Amino acid sequence: MQLLAKLFTNLVEENNPLALKEKTHDLFVQVNPLNGEVRLFNEDDECLDSLQIYAWQNEDDESKELKPEVIKTLKASILHLHTQDFWSNIIFEPPFSIELVDENFQTKEVLFFLDDDIVPITMPLLEGRKEDLEVFLKNLFRD
Repeated sequence: MQLLAKLFTNLVEENNPLALKEKTHDLFVQVNPLNGEVRLFNEDDECLDSLQIYAWQNEDDESKELKPEVIKTLKASILHLHTQDFWSNIIFEPPFSIELVDENFQTKEVLFFLDDDIVPITMPLLEGRKEDLEVFLKNLFRD
C-alpha cells in the first residue's frame, strides 16, 4: 500500500519532472494483470508514472482479470491518502475522481470521487452501527 501511496504523492512533488503542472479533475489507473504494472494517467491519457507490483500478476498467463484484492487495495490506499487530506491539494480540483480503466480507457470502476458538495460515506464509517440504527428506527416509528 505504501508503494501505491508513493505513486500518487509523486504527482505533487516539486522535484518530480512528471508531477502534475495543471489542475486536474480526473486521474485514471490502469493495472495490467499479466505483469502487475500499475500506470497513472492524466485527463489527456498521458502516462504520469508507473510501478510494478509482482503480487498482482496473474498466475494464469492468459487471464486479463484482476485479482480481487487489487481493487480493494487501490481503494484502501486512496482512502488512506484522503484521511491525510492529500486530495485537498489545490492541484486536484473538485469534482475530482480516480477511475480504474482498462487498456482502452473504458471505466471499470470509480475508485474515488470527491466533490465539495458531496460527503463520501464509506462502510467503515457505518460499521458496527446496525444495532444503533435499528433502535433509532424502532423509536422513530413507534406509535
